[in-house]
Amino acid sequence: MQLIIDRNYLLRGADNVPFLADLFYVKGEKQPVIVFLHGFKAFKDWGPWQKVARHFAENGFITVLFNFSHNGTSIDYPESFVNKDLFSKWTISRDLEDIKAVLNWIKSEDFPTKEFKGDKLFFVGHSRGGALAIVAGAEFGCNGVVTWNAPADFFSHWNKELLGQWQKDGVIYIENKRTGEKLPYSYEVYVDYKQNEEKYSPVKRIKDLSVPVLIVHGDQDETVSVENAYRLKEANPSANLEIISGATHTFGGKHPYEESHLIEPLKTVVDKTISFLKSI
Repeated sequence: MQLIIDRNYLLRGADNVPFLADLFYVKGEKQPVIVFLHGFKAFKDWGPWQKVARHFAENGFITVLFNFSHNGTSIDYPESFVNKDLFSKWTISRDLEDIKAVLNWIKSEDFPTKEFKGDKLFFVGHSRGGALAIVAGAEFGCNGVVTWNAPADFFSHWNKELLGQWQKDGVIYIENKRTGEKLPYSYEVYVDYKQNEEKYSPVKRIKDLSVPVLIVHGDQDETVSVENAYRLKEANPSANLEIISGATHTFGGKHPYEESHLIEPLKTVVDKTISFLKSI
């Protein structure tokens, strides 16, 4: 088995902003594709995501990891939030433009591997990325969706007082607890969501998915409560629901990730994802 890891392909997404993508695959047989979507205040190289992508590839899936164009990183500094102006404009609309750019790349003659079957493509996402996996699946089509600790709605947990202050000031500052830095977040982000809520609400769009869906959630998630998983399941009763006992928001992952292997319960989540996608 010859595992190929090609890193830092340059693509262009929303507002023509460049972003980086990584590709993991085993040379030889035709394989389906997983597009992995990272979460808020994260990036493609965050924590264990590179090892997760490698594990997917070793189990028969071409895997694409990429940085959202407006996640605050840059081409030269793909693991640091050096571009706060872009972060402040990190809207759902721009995320979907980036995802569309990735899909166009995969289906183009420029896609580096010819191992792609062309008939099966899956979205897998963590947290905000999981919510985006639902919306992207409904918007662009796919063969299956897997969410890891995804919110049922992007802003329902924000109270009216905070939203009012955000509107008044035009910006709020989001703390990156890992680094302590304050990241500006424009009210434009909320306006973009509210103007497109019917299209962008995960709990609404999951009803539009006719493909298999797996909802994975830790019952000790301190960031996105497990109630979100039950809301998504209620909205799409045919979806598969896996509650991981004792699991927190990152399933034990952290940045930097110094383990040589996938630790529990993350490995269980990855293995359940692989089994589910292989059954489709």
